[in-house]
Amino acid sequence: MTLRKGVSKKWLCLVLIAGILVSMLSACGAFSERDPLELQTFLEVMEEHGFEIVDYTNALTGELEDLISLYLIAVSPGGSYQIEFIEHHTEAGAQAVFAGTRQNAEALLGNASSNSAVNGVNHNTYRQTSAGLYSQLLRVDNIVIFVLGADVEYRDEIRAKFDLMS
Repeated sequence: MTLRKGVSKKWLCLVLIAGILVSMLSACGAFSERDPLELQTFLEVMEEHGFEIVDYTNALTGELEDLISLYLIAVSPGGSYQIEFIEHHTEAGAQAVFAGTRQNAEALLGNASSNSAVNGVNHNTYRQTSAGLYSQLLRVDNIVIFVLGADVEYRDEIRAKFDLMS
């Protein structure tokens, strides 16, 4: 009888821990699906905040031309930072660019840094503050939007722009 109670307590403990883990992952978006990013929303937010939008799509050559269907760079007023919008022909292409851009951000790591990442059903996010620089990346389906190595003083402003777009 005591063995049965011990197993029941262990089972209850495992179920409780599993429930907590599922709740935590759900809360951070790991099981959720994000709404698609819209080009029109990106353009409206950037123009509303005085960004200059430059279309680099026609400047792409070779393999990049085959992978990317749209490449826009929005330069902040005063040129302090830029937000890049890349639409890929496939989700796999967007995932590869997200991973490569994240590696570029991680290359900027200094001694004191903080970062956060979420990998969801149809999206990835990554934020990093380090050595006075801020990077933020977002991929939803086949679109990647990112800021790489902006001065940390613009972090809140950049986060606000990303919140408006997603």
